[in-house]
Amino acid sequence: MNQVYLWTVSAIAAFLAVATLARLAIKPARIFQEELGEYDRAMIWQIVLFIIFPALNLLSLKATFAAIDYFGGSVQDWSFGMLWADCTPQGISNPDALACVYLAGPCVQLLFALALAPALLFRPHPFIVCLISYTMCFTFALNLLLDPAMCAMGIGGLSWRVAYRFFSEPAKLYLFAFNITAALTFLAIFRSVSIRSLFARLTRPVAYSALEIAKAQAQAFPHSAQLACRLTLAYEQAGLSRQAYKQLKLLAKKFPDTLWLPFLRGYLAYKKTNYKAAFKAFAEASETPLAQGRLRSYFLAAQACSAFAQGKKVEALNLAERALEFDDHAFVARMVKVDVFLADGKKDQAANEVLQFLSKGFGTRDFLTKDIDGQESELKGKIPLDVEKTIDEIARAEDAMKEKLSRQLSRI
Repeated sequence: MNQVYLWTVSAIAAFLAVATLARLAIKPARIFQEELGEYDRAMIWQIVLFIIFPALNLLSLKATFAAIDYFGGSVQDWSFGMLWADCTPQGISNPDALACVYLAGPCVQLLFALALAPALLFRPHPFIVCLISYTMCFTFALNLLLDPAMCAMGIGGLSWRVAYRFFSEPAKLYLFAFNITAALTFLAIFRSVSIRSLFARLTRPVAYSALEIAKAQAQAFPHSAQLACRLTLAYEQAGLSRQAYKQLKLLAKKFPDTLWLPFLRGYLAYKKTNYKAAFKAFAEASETPLAQGRLRSYFLAAQACSAFAQGKKVEALNLAERALEFDDHAFVARMVKVDVFLADGKKDQAANEVLQFLSKGFGTRDFLTKDIDGQESELKGKIPLDVEKTIDEIARAEDAMKEKLSRQLSRI
């Protein structure tokens, strides 16, 4: 039964590897894009898991063969199944040598990952940078964290279990110290702000250039809430979420009562698919006295999207209707209505909404998350408001409020 399960997993992995290669062949232009989307990054992870990982397993198997030959043994049995590889040596009586044989594969994989690092110094294309970085992270995490932890629990491969069983006590101590040191070093590098910034610069060059501009503007005008908001958004768009949330906390301290705060909280929460928090933040923004007319429509439509993402279809429909009361041209609100009708199987009502949308001079395919046949679109899950338009509307509303206050003060 165990063999049937393993070979079934191998067959599925082989199928997914072929499917990934087919997707690359169908859309080769994605490889040469300067800015990679979430779809492209997900595809790179599929390449790592279903193409590079099997190649690493094959490399590990070959390294084990070489170690067996080096210690004068022979291969009794071996198997390779894409996501796993196994080898049984014989003729090796020395326990330390046997442990070295089983550790040969993981060591070669780690050396291979280290050998990839110098390629990043040449600043290759963002697709290649992501592929190298993801491969390195996956290889180090697998061999330094996941595999030792699984072996400690009695599951997973034999490499670390055999090593800890057959190594002499001094060798066990050295191996344990190396594993802990290497794992902590990997985690420190992985969480390093400078390393993450370097990765963002190499993989998102356009977004990182915008971040540098936003930093300079925020430093030049430290009392501007709008520029602080743009800096937070720039961090998020550059893939530096931790810095974005840090900047959000600074903004909350400096400008606690502004509309920028719930707007940013809703934006970041929606990006993290925390739809409950996004719904709460957009609700707070829509109820702010400063949010009137079109701006309130934006936040109500975003709130409707958050409700629909949580499966609250009736509430989403009601919020979309409210958004249209403030702005009849609110395309996001109409698309929420279309999605709700499609989810309920009401295709005629969805078609009527699309016709109303077309009659107002808008297109449909740019904003639909599902088409009339119910097929998923790649745009599903994108932020449910136009960030630039929302920023402009908030800035305009603040200017109007300041002008109104100045007129009132002048009359006193």
